[in-house]
Amino acid sequence: LSPVCLGSLRRAANRDCDAEAGEFGVRSMILTSGTLSPMESFATVLKVPFPIRLENKHVIHDNQVWIGVVDKGPCGQKLCSNFKSRSNIAYQEDLGKALVNIFRMVPNGLLVFFPSYRVMQLFKDTWMNVGLLERMNGIKPVVIEKRGMSSMKESLAEFKSKVNEAKGCALFAVMRGKLSEGMDFADKSARAVCIIGVPYPPFKDPKVILKKQYLDQQYAKKEKVPTALPLV
Repeated sequence: LSPVCLGSLRRAANRDCDAEAGEFGVRSMILTSGTLSPMESFATVLKVPFPIRLENKHVIHDNQVWIGVVDKGPCGQKLCSNFKSRSNIAYQEDLGKALVNIFRMVPNGLLVFFPSYRVMQLFKDTWMNVGLLERMNGIKPVVIEKRGMSSMKESLAEFKSKVNEAKGCALFAVMRGKLSEGMDFADKSARAVCIIGVPYPPFKDPKVILKKQYLDQQYAKKEKVPTALPLV
C-alpha cells in the first residue's frame, strides 16, 4: 500500500487521472473522503470510472436534526450575507439579535461559522459597539478563533473547558479555517451550528475561470457535465 499525495490527484483533475496514477505504478486505488459525493460528478471531473462504490448513511437519523434558513432577523431585517449587505449596520445588528435569541434556546455548545476572518471581525466590532456581544457573553461565554496554530489550540482548549459548564459555550470560527476542518465537535460540543454566509471563491479567481472554461467545453462537446463539483 503506497500513499499518494492529494496534490497529485489535484493535478490529475486537470489532465488524465489514469496517466497520473500510472506514473506511480498504481493498478488500483481507494479514494475515501466525506466530500466525494456526488460520485457521478467526481468521476466525470477525473474522467475515471468507479465500478465499486460505497456511500454510507449518516449516523444521525432525520428526526434527530433540523436544517433551515433564517431569512429575517427579530427586527425584520433581511439576513443576506452577500458582499453588498455585510457593510449594512442594520443587517449586522439584526443578525446579532437573532444570534442572541439562538443563544437563549441552545444548550451546551453552539458553533457559529463565518466566511472569513475579516467578516468575523467586522461583525464582532459592531456587536461589541452596540452591546450585543456583551449580551451573548451573558447567556453563554463566547470563544473567538484567532489566527495561528498556537492560538487555535488555546481557543479549542478554552471552548472544551467551558462547554460542559452550566451555561455552555459558543465558538466563533471561520469556514475553511483551522477550527472548521477535521475537528470533531461531538455531543454537547455542538448542539447547534449557525452558518453566516458561504465562502464562495471570487468569480475572477483563475481556478474558477479555468473550471468554467472546462465545463463550457464539455457542454459544447455534448459530454456529460457534472451538476455539482466535488470538494477536492
